[in-house]
Amino acid sequence: MSAAPVLLTGGTGFIGHHLARGLLAAGHELRYLVRENSDLNRLPAHRHDDLFYGDLRDEYSLEAALDGCRAVVHAAALVSFQSSDAGAMERINEYGTAALVNAALEVQVPRFIHLSSVAALNRQPGKITTLKDRWQETPAPTAYARSKFAAEREVWRGQAEGLSVAVLYPSTVIGAGNWSRAGTPRLFAKAKSRRFASAGHAGFVAIDDVVAAVLYALKNDKNGLRMLLNAENLSWKMALEQIGRSVGIDRPLSVIGPAVSGALWPLAGLTGLVTGRKTGLSRDLHLTAQADYRYDGSAFEEVIGRPYRSMTEAILETGKVFLGGL
Repeated sequence: MSAAPVLLTGGTGFIGHHLARGLLAAGHELRYLVRENSDLNRLPAHRHDDLFYGDLRDEYSLEAALDGCRAVVHAAALVSFQSSDAGAMERINEYGTAALVNAALEVQVPRFIHLSSVAALNRQPGKITTLKDRWQETPAPTAYARSKFAAEREVWRGQAEGLSVAVLYPSTVIGAGNWSRAGTPRLFAKAKSRRFASAGHAGFVAIDDVVAAVLYALKNDKNGLRMLLNAENLSWKMALEQIGRSVGIDRPLSVIGPAVSGALWPLAGLTGLVTGRKTGLSRDLHLTAQADYRYDGSAFEEVIGRPYRSMTEAILETGKVFLGGL
């Protein structure tokens, strides 16, 4: 393994935390780009000289963190379904990625691995999305999807200017994490109080398989590598009921269809304006949760040389971790 380090962004987040553990276990030396106010408790095996304090909007701090690195794994992103966060997602996901690409070019980091999202693809409800659905034909319906698409364009711009790039598109990622924060780990914490599921479908993949894809992209310097990471397509009802059973809640969920959800989210938004608190339901969440999104991630098995972890296994294991209080 080369002695030159790999810079990881987003290492304190759900996916980034697992990436850090997987990269260290595979023998990679890591640096972490962290903000001054970052919670470092879940950052594995870090030393003072591993930490580079900076911001994705500050190219000087990015250049300092990247100097001497052989690759960057860019997992930092803001994920939100709130319209009030649209500007922040544009700044962090799009402009932050642009700044990181510029810094990598400036200090001549040869390899750039970008954690994108299936939301960045040209997905159409009711159709199987593949890697061929590369460019959005019309603006995506959610601010998050638009910001991730814009971020990915910056990565391909970096390729045109000399970077060797790889782009990975995970679907909904299942794994243990900070149960109280927004994201898929919180689905396990909310299982006890959950009574309803949306009518939509989504793709799901275990965090282990996302880590395996990143390790492959680091080991194999294939410029332009793209991987869609999706093990199974499930209805939200099926997925959430499996999550419930994994934590001991065996309860059938009632399905809320698009008509009811479409009527509720404006009321939730009005309530938020009155109370000053963000509500869980929003236009973007309504559009995402009610859509029939499905994906073909089968190429992963050919490239990695093993099958995906089943969602039943991944959900059960994550539920055990939640019940164990870890």
